[in-house]
Amino acid sequence: MFRGLGQLVDHTFIQGSRFINVVNTTGVHKIKRNILALQQNLRAIRGVDEGVLYRSTQFWNLYERGPRVSRAVQYRLPESMLETLHSSKPLFTFDDYNTMLNLQCKANQAEAHSSELNTYLIDLHALSMSIEGWEIGES
Repeated sequence: MFRGLGQLVDHTFIQGSRFINVVNTTGVHKIKRNILALQQNLRAIRGVDEGVLYRSTQFWNLYERGPRVSRAVQYRLPESMLETLHSSKPLFTFDDYNTMLNLQCKANQAEAHSSELNTYLIDLHALSMSIEGWEIGES
């Protein structure tokens, strides 16, 4: 009866991000704490420990990576979101990455600097064309 519940909740946490206008680090930590609480509840219900809400945890971890890391701090932080796409297959759809870019760029101000966001979106479009089998709008 509860077999697909984890996948549904996982999908909802990712797709629901499209309805968030602005988020900050504190808000992302609260979201991740809620994901952890739901993971524990789903594990208790199903008795399965593997892969429960893994994708939504990975998605919200992207926020902390930022779109790009400057060279000065690059060695102290994990790869940025866009740099990770250069080296590995995307875990999410183009629209999901697009949503995350919008959230990352709007974090510290009411409206994103359009030139900064546009630069990242151009990079994301270029990456989508260079990655085989990953098309814009793919679900």
